[in-house]
Amino acid sequence: MKTISLEMDNESGSIYEGLSPENKRQFVAEVSLLLKEKAYNARSARLSSLIHQINNQKDCSDLNADILLELLPID
Repeated sequence: MKTISLEMDNESGSIYEGLSPENKRQFVAEVSLLLKEKAYNARSARLSSLIHQINNQKDCSDLNADILLELLPID
């Protein structure tokens, strides 16, 4: 488990501070899931873009592993 800090407006911060320990755990789990979904969607969008670029190329002979890694960096 890694600890991070989230900056929130005052109202949201006060609401979080008032949550029960169980509700805080649930909140953290939901935020974690949201971040994973956002990262997955960003990777999927990059992959779709790469596939589109490759499909639009008339000649793909110049696409080697180094070029593909540059187009789709691994995080």
